[in-house]
Amino acid sequence: MLHHQQYTPPPVRSLVSHLDAALAACDALLTAQGTAADAHDLLRLELTAIAHVLQAREDMKDLRHVD
Repeated sequence: MLHHQQYTPPPVRSLVSHLDAALAACDALLTAQGTAADAHDLLRLELTAIAHVLQAREDMKDLRHVD
């Protein structure tokens, strides 16, 4: 995460947070696919990554309107 969060606007922090969470979900998905993971767990990780990417896209739209 950013070192100087107090100087970073909240929409940017939200965007970074969602992208970080999406990346973490994708990493967990890759790890889980290498093992004999339950299909429900894989689906949950996929949906988590998708949800964070969609929220990051909304954050980018909000940033566009702020400028």
